[in-house]
Amino acid sequence: MKYLILIASLFFINCKAQTPILPLYNNSEFGDVANAYYKDVDNFHGQFVGTWLYTNGTTSIKVIFEKRDMYYRDSPIPFYYDKLVGEIRYVESGIEKLNTLPNLSISYPNNIWKYNIVDLTKTKNTFSPICDICPTEVAGLMMLYNEPDNDDTCLSACFTMYHVVEGGVDKLKVKYYLETGACGLNKDNWDNSSTKTNFIVPYGEYTFIKQ
Repeated sequence: MKYLILIASLFFINCKAQTPILPLYNNSEFGDVANAYYKDVDNFHGQFVGTWLYTNGTTSIKVIFEKRDMYYRDSPIPFYYDKLVGEIRYVESGIEKLNTLPNLSISYPNNIWKYNIVDLTKTKNTFSPICDICPTEVAGLMMLYNEPDNDDTCLSACFTMYHVVEGGVDKLKVKYYLETGACGLNKDNWDNSSTKTNFIVPYGEYTFIKQ
């Protein structure tokens, strides 16, 4: 029995080793190669990993980002890819309004979108909407932002961030904005109305400090 388990393990490892490894970014054929591993070969995600904090008096926003490497996407052309995911805690005037941070401790092997902040694409601060506090000389990461109680089909926001070092301090310059407004259609059943009309965390430009 142990011998059969060993053979099965070696077969699995061998199959994984034969998976073609392709760059995640700057790849015009992304998603076209079955069972490929689209890897963050330059560790672009690494600069965003960790705990970050914005404060303004008794109002604060904490975000934590983690990598989910070699995440499997089950689709007509299945493949693996590296993802960056995050969660958020928002305190307004000393009162906690939102806290999704515990969600990071949960594994979602079949649905990466159960995390509330998930990377979409590499970007530059030369596309609308422009972030006034963000740099133009470095690449940023556009994240799709969501909140757990969002039952609206259309409501979505973007959390686009750029890593900078100022005075030896790691910072994230962030443009957080509404991408698509609520349309009143319930995600689970379009015959029903949605209840969510907007997100709790205020839109705007933020500077986060690494903790």
